[in-house]
Amino acid sequence: MTNYLCAAKAELKFEIILYLQNMKVIATDILVFSFLFISFVFFEAGADNLATMYNVDAQYSRMLMSIGYLIWAFSTGVLSISAEVSSEASEGYLFSKLTGVLPISLLYLSKFIARIFLQLMATLPIIIFTVFYWGFPTLSVSYILLIMLFFMICLIGMHGIGLVLASFTLYNRRLSRLSVLISVMLLFTGNAITYNAQLGQLLRYFPLNFAVDSARRIVTNTEMRVLDSYIFTFVCLSLFGIGMLLFSYSKNMTRQKGKLLWY
Repeated sequence: MTNYLCAAKAELKFEIILYLQNMKVIATDILVFSFLFISFVFFEAGADNLATMYNVDAQYSRMLMSIGYLIWAFSTGVLSISAEVSSEASEGYLFSKLTGVLPISLLYLSKFIARIFLQLMATLPIIIFTVFYWGFPTLSVSYILLIMLFFMICLIGMHGIGLVLASFTLYNRRLSRLSVLISVMLLFTGNAITYNAQLGQLLRYFPLNFAVDSARRIVTNTEMRVLDSYIFTFVCLSLFGIGMLLFSYSKNMTRQKGKLLWY
């Protein structure tokens, strides 16, 4: 058990150091996320819609948009595991991980934690801007912890979806681009920028949608159903479990058929 924890810690440290050493990637991430955010702020995307939905003024609605955008940004980070699987397969790292004694799911759990830290760095300017320019409502510690709990459960569910995409990537390297396409789609279907009533009901318990809506409801002191929280948690944990099982199955099939040699 100690060896497993040491390996997970080493993988986490490796991912962070590797990212910090590449200033070009850091600068690109900050610029991309900041540019998108500024564009939405400039065009006041979804401001009126959010103001009506949560019964707040226009200034407050921009802060709600920021909350949705930040949760989306972190969600895209944990989804990118499929692209990382393709990259590691091409460079030969994945083969050594699959044939190693340590469970690759444990190593990717470390990658998941590292990705949260890296997304924090990429979105830090947006967080600072939101807090100091629009301000943030005074919330009790219990409310803040509740928002963080929903946020982490959401990321666990999104990580499960990322593992499902990674499973497909093991069979076909070109499918790694699906994560980028899905991330762009979620920016508009996940209610991150605005609120679509029809999509909101259809995708009510989808990890990103529910986490964004819950955070906004807590901030605006809008009523929430406890049952919805339980269903949301069940959905996210189920997605994570499905992702783990499918990735494990895909890994075994890939090893048996020798598909890693095709990369």
